[in-house]
Amino acid sequence: MNRLVIVPDERLEAVGAELMPRLAAISREIDANNLVGLFYAEVVGMLEKASVREDGVLLVWAAEGNGYSPAWAGEGVAQDVVERVRADQGEGMIARVFGCGRGESAWADDLEISEWSNMEMVMGVRISAMSVSPVYVFGYCVAAVSISTTDAVDVLPLPLSEISGLLAKLIEDRILRAALGMESI
Repeated sequence: MNRLVIVPDERLEAVGAELMPRLAAISREIDANNLVGLFYAEVVGMLEKASVREDGVLLVWAAEGNGYSPAWAGEGVAQDVVERVRADQGEGMIARVFGCGRGESAWADDLEISEWSNMEMVMGVRISAMSVSPVYVFGYCVAAVSISTTDAVDVLPLPLSEISGLLAKLIEDRILRAALGMESI
């Protein structure tokens, strides 16, 4: 079996060391207003495929002001609804995922969504289960992918960690290409 071996170019190590803090600073500037601008068409396609559920809602959350709001929503969610949904910055599932960087799931009464988000009120449905996974870009949690459902029996089978991991790598690629002047955003 042949292995691919990549030997770093010593001349580029200093440039790479200078670039990493810049990339981290750029990732800290990502919020709900500019996150979707970093999506390739393939990212939107991947998210749309993952969002096709009759009873579930896929959202990509990002910071906005003093809380969190959806930057992207799956099929079946009206844009005006997405623009009004908010999650508290200090408490709740979305805030914990952004704060500690670990995925989380909750069902029924353990979810307590009405205490930290207006999602149920704005969407007009009772959320029975929700899973959230963080999206890390250059070491900084810039977004969270969530799937919520109105059916508590459904165990939320979407592999959110795989979706959020792929989303992170594609966003990192887009930022890196822009920082190197290979494309513009």
